[in-house]
Amino acid sequence: MLDGDSATILVKSPQPRWLYAYFDATDLCEFILECCKLCVEEDLLSEVIYLRAHDDTVKDLEAWLDMRQSQLNTLIDVIVQGSGSLSKRKRKLAEGLTDEQLAKVESVVSEHFAAYIDARA
Repeated sequence: MLDGDSATILVKSPQPRWLYAYFDATDLCEFILECCKLCVEEDLLSEVIYLRAHDDTVKDLEAWLDMRQSQLNTLIDVIVQGSGSLSKRKRKLAEGLTDEQLAKVESVVSEHFAAYIDARA
């Protein structure tokens, strides 16, 4: 029975208390611990590599490229998703850039994201 006033559960059954009061959550705790370890050791490491590469890329590109920050971030993300190159279908994201400028952007992104792209492959 659920008691909404006191936020407690009242068990009215002939079963002994130890069946529901002291269950073994060892397997569940071990699973959660493994998930946390994977998150810290793999996912967080990958995120740090990505953020460092992104910051370095933005720093290099802003030195010569005049583009809104949101547009630049989107362009970088799409190039990273394309493993260092911008597909012809996504070319509209780089409107206003010449082919030479786009090649330079792809080169800078590929240079800074090489470790991240290789780790994903």
